[in-house]
Amino acid sequence: MPMNSDIDLLVITESEISSQTQEALLNETYPLYLECGRQISPQFWSARKFDQPSTEKEEALRQRVLGDGKILLSRVQLPPSPIPTLRTIELAPDDEPLLQRFFEENPEYFVAAYGEPPGPQQAHEEIHDELPAGWSFTKKWLVGYVDEAGSLVAMANVVTDLLAKDVWHIGLFIVATARHGTGDAQALHEGIERWARDNGAKWLRLGVVRGNTRAERYWESLGYIQTRTREGMQMGKLTNTVRVMVKPLAGGAIEEFLSLVPRDRPEVPPAL
Repeated sequence: MPMNSDIDLLVITESEISSQTQEALLNETYPLYLECGRQISPQFWSARKFDQPSTEKEEALRQRVLGDGKILLSRVQLPPSPIPTLRTIELAPDDEPLLQRFFEENPEYFVAAYGEPPGPQQAHEEIHDELPAGWSFTKKWLVGYVDEAGSLVAMANVVTDLLAKDVWHIGLFIVATARHGTGDAQALHEGIERWARDNGAKWLRLGVVRGNTRAERYWESLGYIQTRTREGMQMGKLTNTVRVMVKPLAGGAIEEFLSLVPRDRPEVPPAL
């Protein structure tokens, strides 16, 4: 990625943040810069500073960000909830008990995909697990949907720019069993899709276990198209075949997606 000689990374946050939070943000975004083979030089600006620069130099930097895009602008926020009675939160380590309780109260996905209910460390693993080594991405979002009583009723794991720029991946999407058949799952997915599109995504990608008929029909009904399968995937007690599926968000052809993510071509060996 081409970089400006004065600054490699400009991060825009909603307000001033501590040095600890700055370090955490760098840890999230650093994989993007492994190709550079050198250290990055970041700056952190509040949204107010970006909108109202106080010096000519800051204004010039702002114009370069808005103009030629040579500096990474990180301003993605949580998706708003499309359901008025729910609000979104970013699930963090402190939310492990909340997420674990949600998994245990809604075990259907785990039984279908893993052959067993969620384990006692399921939430910890969901929050802390890293992506495979060498996979490029911008950020792994864990979005929780909380009702007025403070209970978690849905969650989504969404990775931005996975494997290629503008490819967003839905790693996990679970809606409470009690809300199945209410239209909530479709509404929440529409919110995720809108959020992704508004932030520049051109493709949504996911994997679904073959034989999990309810999930397969759901994703197909939303317009996802299979690009390939991956056989022999060990998941808990089961050995599954996973269908890799993608949905274009900007009218692109599947061949365009496959040129960005060649590992999703059906003829590419599974090990890649």
